[in-house]
Amino acid sequence: MSDYAIGGGKSMEARVYGGAFNFLDIDNFIEVVKAQNWRAKKNVQLLIQDQEDSCFTMYKLTDY
Repeated sequence: MSDYAIGGGKSMEARVYGGAFNFLDIDNFIEVVKAQNWRAKKNVQLLIQDQEDSCFTMYKLTDY
């Protein structure tokens, strides 16, 4: 079976980055991300799941 048939001809249309960190200071991390020179800051979203959380929380940089 060809790769085209398995995954289709569509490619990712967004840049997505991931990481897993121990003892992350979430507020400081958001400030560091916010301080970057984004082309479209209004489009940046952070999905963060803290140690005890059962799901992700979405943070938009324009909310800070």
